[in-house]
Amino acid sequence: MVFALAHFVAAGDIGNSYGYAWMEKLGWISFNGGGAGVDYGITVGEAALSGYAWSEKTGWINFDDSGSYYGVTNDGTGNLSGYAWSEKLGYISFDDSGANNYYQVTLIDSGIVKEYKPGTITLRTGTTLRTGTTLSPGQSEVVRSYFSGYAWSELGGYINMDDPEALYKPSTEYYFVCGTNNIYDIDGNSYPTVQIGDQCWMAQNLMVSRNADGSAVNGTGDTDTTPPVAYSDGNWEAVEGYLYNWQDAMNGSTAQSAQGICPDGWHVPSHDEWTDLERYICNAEGNADCDTVFPKDTTTTGYLGTNEGTELKADAPVNGIGTDPNGDDGYGFAGLLSGNHNFNGSFNNRGTYGDFWSSSENGSDAWYRSLDSSNAGVDRVSAGKGYGLSVRCLKD
Repeated sequence: MVFALAHFVAAGDIGNSYGYAWMEKLGWISFNGGGAGVDYGITVGEAALSGYAWSEKTGWINFDDSGSYYGVTNDGTGNLSGYAWSEKLGYISFDDSGANNYYQVTLIDSGIVKEYKPGTITLRTGTTLRTGTTLSPGQSEVVRSYFSGYAWSELGGYINMDDPEALYKPSTEYYFVCGTNNIYDIDGNSYPTVQIGDQCWMAQNLMVSRNADGSAVNGTGDTDTTPPVAYSDGNWEAVEGYLYNWQDAMNGSTAQSAQGICPDGWHVPSHDEWTDLERYICNAEGNADCDTVFPKDTTTTGYLGTNEGTELKADAPVNGIGTDPNGDDGYGFAGLLSGNHNFNGSFNNRGTYGDFWSSSENGSDAWYRSLDSSNAGVDRVSAGKGYGLSVRCLKD
């Protein structure tokens, strides 16, 4: 019973839990005390679980201990391990993978339950209706994860976390807030997010070696390109991400705004979506005629704008780059000048250019955006699909 929590996971607390587990000897074990007049409930965190569950027959079941004698941890991808504690049952184990693998408790992500606009909403979890939940601006969706599998107590036996008939199944919900919550790719890499206008962007370059479905990224497309690769000069940092040829970035798709190699719920931005970003910053900076300066067409190329590139660029260089990117990072995009990977295998322009693929084709080429250490605008250009460029994902 192995699981992967969402490819977008909240930093810090993931959410409060609801519902019941089941034990043959003890009956229901409640993960939520809502409406019961008692103070208990389990909070799922990115690294650990906290709080208390409750059984009418055993009382409190503690999930965290300040003295570190027990505690249930989360590896960040939903595999739980460690021990809870009950005065009557003793230790309750959540992971047997190091022994006989007879039991394991995991969190299975069901993805987005529903997208909501800010305001008061009503949520239904199992048979429990909760009203009056308030979403703030930026809290764009509710994400639900379910406990699955079995825990084990020497005195009580198996504790079942999920039931095929849905009579019981503890779950947890959290609200994704762009700019607050990180997202994770299938390799477990964490990326900050940033809200810029109506768009939610990764605030860091992608550095994943597999597609979201687990399939390998293996240099599809042009025969003279290689799989995703880090810039090879000995100073590369993970924050710079990998350089991908377009076919790999798109996972073989040719559709605009395709998911490509991005995590579930995210996609490779289209030519027009990059233009939306440029227009927003243009307007926010008080520059004139932004829709004209940044047209949504496929004929305008070259450096466009006034200082939009400066606002998109990071405000400090990364390791080994002597050239200041001349960026203000005024909107949290933190565009790094991570260079590119040429058809012939050479690496070029680290510290001078930051090149980012779009999902839009331009004939046999594909559109991308380039940030330049010596230019305040944004370069709109297309290139052969075999080049290795950076990827920034945009939320669906």
